[in-house]
Amino acid sequence: DAAHGGAACPALSSEAACNEEPCPVHCAVGEWGDFGACSAACGGGTRSRSRSVATEPAHGGDACPVLDDAEPCNEQPCPVDCVVSDFGAFSACSAPCGGGTQSRARTVVTEPAHGGATCPPLVESAECNAHSCE
Repeated sequence: DAAHGGAACPALSSEAACNEEPCPVHCAVGEWGDFGACSAACGGGTRSRSRSVATEPAHGGDACPVLDDAEPCNEQPCPVDCVVSDFGAFSACSAPCGGGTQSRARTVVTEPAHGGATCPPLVESAECNAHSCE
């Protein structure tokens, strides 16, 4: 208050609005989910996981980090089963009468590997000329 007829003092403080724009909202994401199944049983595949956005960024807030993740899995070699050719023709009988044997053979086309199925017998025998000699 002015005293002794003096003029009133001007205001000693004033208020003005500032920083009226909204504050930045930064992205927030949830925890990683579990990894899914591998895309291959052997020979190398991938498995992935994801997480979701809990809070979308706004007003210049930080963008969301990566939401998907993948890693290699089942990198061990796949088993290779044995593969054999067809049997060839039977050989001549070992005896013209009284019972003999004849055989036929096949070859390995693909050797087994990494725990694949083993090869079946490569030679097959049969009796022949069982009639008596007279």
